[in-house]
Amino acid sequence: MLASSSVIRGLLQAGEVDRLSITLCPELVGGGARLFPDGPSASWTLTSSQVTESGAICLLYDRADR
Repeated sequence: MLASSSVIRGLLQAGEVDRLSITLCPELVGGGARLFPDGPSASWTLTSSQVTESGAICLLYDRADR
């Protein structure tokens, strides 16, 4: 699910997500919608991380409590 935080939040709250792929772009500044407004509702384990040539950080998390 790309760029739809409201849909992602609904799926997270329903417990329907087992894996999160998050890309952080450090050169972008400003605010935005929080993915976890009250903190994550489940436990997540960082499975892999990679830094791209542009400096973006790609993070892969798996749900730990399943």
